[in-house]
Amino acid sequence: MTLILATRLARSSELKVNDRLLENLRYRVTLNDAGDIAGIFDKSAHRELLDSPARLAILSENLTNFPAWNMDWNDRANPPRSYVGGVAKIRIVEHGPVRVAIEVERQAENSVFIQTIRLAAGAAGDRVEVANHVAWQGRACSLKAEFPLSVTNPLATYNWEIGKIQRGNNDPKKYEVPSHGWFDLTDAKKDYGVSVLTDSKYGSDKPNDHTLRLTLLYTPGVRENSDYYEQRYQDWGRHEFTYALQGHRGDWRSGKADWEAARLSQPLQAFRTVPHSGKLGRTFSLLRTSSDQIAMRTMKLAEESDKVVVRLQELHGFAVSAVELQTSKGLAGVTEINGVEQVLQPVASSGKKMMLDFKPYQIRSLACDLKPPLTLSPSASMSVELPYNLDVFSFNEAKSDGACDEQGATIPAEMISDTVVSEGINFKIGPRENGKQNAVSCDGQKLTLPDGDFNQVYLLAMAVYGDTDGTFTLDERTVTLRIQDWSGFIGGWDTPVFQGNVEQLTYSIKNPLERIDAGFTKRDPLAWFCSHRHQRDGSDQAYTYCYLFKYRIDVSPGTKAMTLPVNPRICVLAVTAARDENVMTQPAVLLYDDFSHRLPLVLHSSH
Repeated sequence: MTLILATRLARSSELKVNDRLLENLRYRVTLNDAGDIAGIFDKSAHRELLDSPARLAILSENLTNFPAWNMDWNDRANPPRSYVGGVAKIRIVEHGPVRVAIEVERQAENSVFIQTIRLAAGAAGDRVEVANHVAWQGRACSLKAEFPLSVTNPLATYNWEIGKIQRGNNDPKKYEVPSHGWFDLTDAKKDYGVSVLTDSKYGSDKPNDHTLRLTLLYTPGVRENSDYYEQRYQDWGRHEFTYALQGHRGDWRSGKADWEAARLSQPLQAFRTVPHSGKLGRTFSLLRTSSDQIAMRTMKLAEESDKVVVRLQELHGFAVSAVELQTSKGLAGVTEINGVEQVLQPVASSGKKMMLDFKPYQIRSLACDLKPPLTLSPSASMSVELPYNLDVFSFNEAKSDGACDEQGATIPAEMISDTVVSEGINFKIGPRENGKQNAVSCDGQKLTLPDGDFNQVYLLAMAVYGDTDGTFTLDERTVTLRIQDWSGFIGGWDTPVFQGNVEQLTYSIKNPLERIDAGFTKRDPLAWFCSHRHQRDGSDQAYTYCYLFKYRIDVSPGTKAMTLPVNPRICVLAVTAARDENVMTQPAVLLYDDFSHRLPLVLHSSH
């Protein structure tokens, strides 16, 4: 089946690629020998998007005040000091039935730039994507993606999520401006335009009538005696981000810039699950609108009921009437609410649909009572009795009570409830009164599991003195888990490390830069966290976080006992036996950055 589908796609997609060209049904993209995108031809409109090659520009940034937050007009009025060029390594990295891609690697100003220009088949091929991996060590400069376009207009349009705004070219009071998701330059005749779609970059400028520049990285120049000395290394490290270009007939409304930007930054995610009968049938729509002028901005469960909250918005800046909203299973009732879910008024609905009117850019929030209720079966669970031998909590008025480590740090007892709920699993927290024990320091204790049709055992646990391994025995079967430390950071981007001693809470670091540690992510499910710890001397350790992690062990129904590891660095605060069918559905791809193969950045010798 998969081979047949792939063959059909290969025959129909009309994707082409060589080391200087990518092509699909919509665009023909050409690269020059320097590795820049030299041209993007829109075959459907017979228009070229670019007036000259799109390049990565490096602009000088020598700030007068507050370098991390400001840009100066004197710098912006000057042309770029250089462009990313040099010897380009160009190679084809994708040549399949769904997408083609060319990778371009270059070096400039102590930094390495790897750009992957991508073109897809189908509707995803309506944009030209550029994925970027940058190992950045720029000095007193910013990096901008520069787009000299074939369309001309003194005004460009910028998306603000809750509306749009038009702005002119750079001037002394406005030369770095914000947008969310996209900004657009449409020809003054309004017959053709180009949208710049952004996944995670929000600043830009417009130096003239036909050029847009997207700000990618920013490392300000800092004076030697400045209190902000360390900001000269701002943004140093590895960065990954994607932007795209989309041509369109007419203006941004005709080009559906909102939807194209959403498809870039919020791609459809695949999940895998076990085979089941599918109670909702082969197709199901929770809610759909009759007009793409209306966007569904948010969908969530109500805070205090089982209703589904839907937040809708008009996108084009024009009033629209009689927009139909329809659901597959029908509506028992609909109420309009405000942002904090207070009831405003009932909304008339009949059967499976309702009709709504919208003012320009209006946001309307609805609480929908769907019928029949679309709910998952709740997890069945039962707490396991623990032989507590450790006190890890203290209340604010008695911070010397208990100790997680030799320094006497403890978890703030007033910040946690009697039950911690994580993804439907309940964990019973032990007594936290002064002198009470409430955790198990693991030393091979044997726990009796409750009778019942349980197929998982969940642990609420932490480690002290760093991450550590522990082997848990379920009857005769053993499982080794790596338990994460209760404090520190559970993730971070590439981090500058300075020589000598640096105070933990400081706004000015004069020490020389020693290295940049690689970014990391701890993927263990986080069940609970707190923003500070208690100290034995009665103080709070602000910004020294503490965490409790959730661990799942699949077991056979009827498993009688679990033996804890012999490792006193592992602290178990709760154990729950459960039958949780919902865990059988898992994401097929990573939902957030992994960093599993990330290496430290090697500093350039001149630094």
